[in-house]
Amino acid sequence: MFKKCLFVIVFVLFSSTLFAHDASEMVFSPKIGLGISKAYTDPFTDERPEMAFIWNIGAVFEYFFNNKISLIGELFYESQPLLFKSKYSNESRTFNFSYITIPIGIHYFVPILPGYYLTLGGGLYYGFVCRSKLTEKIDGVKDTWTINDAKNDIGAFIDCGLNFELYNPGVLSVYLRFKIGVDGLLGENTYGYSTKIKPSTTTLNIAYGFKF
Repeated sequence: MFKKCLFVIVFVLFSSTLFAHDASEMVFSPKIGLGISKAYTDPFTDERPEMAFIWNIGAVFEYFFNNKISLIGELFYESQPLLFKSKYSNESRTFNFSYITIPIGIHYFVPILPGYYLTLGGGLYYGFVCRSKLTEKIDGVKDTWTINDAKNDIGAFIDCGLNFELYNPGVLSVYLRFKIGVDGLLGENTYGYSTKIKPSTTTLNIAYGFKF
């Protein structure tokens, strides 16, 4: 049994016959993503971070160094709210951020069946803030302000998903992305709030690519 398992592992990791990607191949893929966001730091003593709905739309570019490893670059618009709710009442505040985000990383492809691959990878990202508003809800009444000193979003991401060869030159990618910011999103004097509001997001992304 051990020898059989070892053979399967070696075959999956090192076989090149199952791959349809070639060295120097490039893939361009429009993409969309849906998911959730939540601050993983809690700067407010009387509030707790809650999950909020997020979405993104953009494009992916991949360059294959060989049939297993690719350099991935993306450009997408992302709506990323962060929600906080009071621990003692129905009050809430939502920081509505939008970014033009550029992730750059590496993908590693593990063949499962001919035309089907497990995709693993990760990298770094930089998000240029293009919209930032604060909405407070107190006793059912909403007030919204523009945040003038919001900061760009910087962090890292991890990808895990599946890659399908549909027909030449079509490629379908479905992957989960976990993204975590490493810097606070607010300036030092934003309404007196802490700069330590840091985001984490999880999104399900779908991309359809064209080889060239």
